[in-house]
Amino acid sequence: MARLDHTSHAVGTANGRDGASALGDGAVTGLRVTMAGALLRRGRAFARAGRLEEAIATLRELLVRFGAEDAPAVVAVVHRARRQLGGALEQSGRHDEAVVVFDALLAEDRADPVAATRDALARALALHRGGRLDEAIEAYNSLDAALEGVDAGPLLVPRVFALMNVVEALAQARRDDEELDAAHDRYVAVVATDVAGTFAALRADLGERDDPAARARRAALDLKQAAVLLELGSPAVAIGLLRRLIARWEDERVPDVVRVVARARDLVARFGEEDEGADLL
Repeated sequence: MARLDHTSHAVGTANGRDGASALGDGAVTGLRVTMAGALLRRGRAFARAGRLEEAIATLRELLVRFGAEDAPAVVAVVHRARRQLGGALEQSGRHDEAVVVFDALLAEDRADPVAATRDALARALALHRGGRLDEAIEAYNSLDAALEGVDAGPLLVPRVFALMNVVEALAQARRDDEELDAAHDRYVAVVATDVAGTFAALRADLGERDDPAARARRAALDLKQAAVLLELGSPAVAIGLLRRLIARWEDERVPDVVRVVARARDLVARFGEEDEGADLL
């Protein structure tokens, strides 16, 4: 793990609670918000630069130094830091540690249904990526059950991601075909009412990240959208999407993207000939 910058410790010692007698409570709180916010920005900058161990160390430092604070403004910074830490742990492959962080976030976000739903999805994804398939499947199914009937609004994206990923987890766990087919049918039924709009929302939810994992997820969404369109009987639109996927990602060397492009080529070879010259998207 990267060594922490001792300068930040020195600042904390000089300007922390020991100075409370010289400053009013409001000034002390404001100063600690500023200090915590500086650590949060630093952790985010490390994460965006791909320096994940430094990001994790910085964010953990913030939680240690300010996690026991009760001033609402400091608590808000700590909460954002915890969320950032969960993402950094996930990106670094430390999935079990990420699950612990997302459990803590879930407990903090109980009063906010949208935030709690996103925490539950993040936890399920961490279980899945960490190979804890049975737990991931249970988590995805619980999330889908809690969101039964949601077909629009801010909760649609986490519901679709849960449905999409439980299908993959069931296949990886080699569950029986009946269970797998039922999960797949639920997923297709939810996205079928507005395929283009739903997948646009899923892509937007990925944000502006451009690391290999984010590129792989964008390519996978293109492939999944095309697969749904083929299943729903819109091959011309699907093949157009697949061809654009190939053109966009064929020079990418990230292994997951390479696999997506290969699968897209297979689908074009199987379904594309009859749609040559069709009016595509």
